[in-house]
Amino acid sequence: LMVLWLPLPHGLRLRCKRDPTICSLENWNPSEEGFFVLNHIPASPFILKMQNLVLCTIGRNFFTEVSSYLRGIIVEKSSTVERLYVPANSSITIIKLIDTKLSQMYFEVNSVLNLLLITKCPLKTLPPSLSNLTNLKNLIIGEAHITSFDLHYLNGVNLPLTHRAGRADRNAKSSTFWQAFPAAAALGAQQHKDLSSTSGTPKICANILAFPESRIS
Repeated sequence: LMVLWLPLPHGLRLRCKRDPTICSLENWNPSEEGFFVLNHIPASPFILKMQNLVLCTIGRNFFTEVSSYLRGIIVEKSSTVERLYVPANSSITIIKLIDTKLSQMYFEVNSVLNLLLITKCPLKTLPPSLSNLTNLKNLIIGEAHITSFDLHYLNGVNLPLTHRAGRADRNAKSSTFWQAFPAAAALGAQQHKDLSSTSGTPKICANILAFPESRIS
């Protein structure tokens, strides 16, 4: 285990570990402070976990800068983050946004991102551009304000799904919903699912979606 603490200006604190290969950064404002902090990350495929990231849009410029240094990003407890825009040239494979003010997302055609986790945010809908993530293997959405989801948005996405009986089924995009929403008996025949009337507390299942009912309105 290697732990590296780096003293940085502007009140930034960077902490890196080799096992797992993750760096933690607090109070970063890329618009004012730039991206020099990335030069202090060891030469390894690290994930950068950021708390209190001061940035309204995690977008093209951000991903262009970090893609050369990182394989993944985790953004936590960042009340200024409202939008996520993933460009085609991003080489980030993992994106996790937890406890932000995220309300909008857009994805250009991207064949690299394979895990997307969004939790604890006011997001009300998933964008049609979700289908542009052609290599997405894990999609987890929880504790958001989403009440419906159009299954067409998964067209072109190669999610490994789990059938209600446990068999792999790559053709029926709705199959994984059986575990999360047992009341949705006719879901297989639907292309648009209203989640506002589901009973019970759905759990994150297989590699797709969960919408805890306690946060659905």
